Amino acid sequence: MQAIITKYIGPTSRRDSRVKATAMMGTLTIEWDRELSVEANHLTAAQRLVDELNRERTGGTRWLVRDAGQLPDDSGYAVLVKLA
Repeated sequence: MQAIITKYIGPTSRRDSRVKATAMMGTLTIEWDRELSVEANHLTAAQRLVDELNRERTGGTRWLVRDAGQLPDDSGYAVLVKLA
């Protein structure tokens, strides 16, 4: 089992808002999509990281998103992924 933590990154003078997904095996940052909800933006970042990890894997097993929930301090989301 692997955990992915997502965090909101606010806008700067040069970049729009983003979401960063971090796991032990890598990170990925995506632009904030104003068409999506807060939760959907975080889950999208996690899913894109899972997709990237799966592209790097060899063999028949793949990571699958199992569960997600907001962090207790409201700073982001925790997403659990599992090899299937």
